[in-house]
Amino acid sequence: MGWQTQDYNAMGACGNAAIATAEKGHAVINAAGQKLAQLLQEISSLPMNTLVSQPIIPE
Repeated sequence: MGWQTQDYNAMGACGNAAIATAEKGHAVINAAGQKLAQLLQEISSLPMNTLVSQPIIPE
């Protein structure tokens, strides 16, 4: 799994930027923002006992 775009392409880009539009850019940013908000909401609703000082590792 790649971490940065350079992991997939040495030039640091992927896709065809020539077909980009402002509307497509807004759609990507809006979708990413909605997913981030969803993630933060899920994290904030976790019970506090989810946090532990040391993980319990099964033997």
